[in-house]
Amino acid sequence: MVLELTGGRGVDIVFDSVGAPFWDECFASLSLNGRYVNCGVTGGYAAQLHLGQLFTRQISILGSFNGTKQEMRELMRAVNRGELKPVVSEVLPLAQARGAHKKMEDRDLFGKIVLVPDSASAGTGPA
Repeated sequence: MVLELTGGRGVDIVFDSVGAPFWDECFASLSLNGRYVNCGVTGGYAAQLHLGQLFTRQISILGSFNGTKQEMRELMRAVNRGELKPVVSEVLPLAQARGAHKKMEDRDLFGKIVLVPDSASAGTGPA
């Protein structure tokens, strides 16, 4: 799908915090001289690397950690200034946590799901 959206070019960079389940698709979506940055493996550690694609497309693979406390503070200041905005798929009451988890497992969303106390209002869109 990414290649369709980019006219076959691919993307310059992939930031992956999931790992193995999306490795093949993410790696295949990279453009010539693309960069693959892995910063987590919540979905698993083991992935296979197609060495031919690595060198013929001149792809860089980087491992990255989440950052220092100071970097997190700077990030949060940028969020508070409105410079960065999270992508929120839905805001749901906590009572719907099971359904929210199923949506994540089924990959039936784009963005994050925010759970709020049952007494708070819920709906769709940004929190």
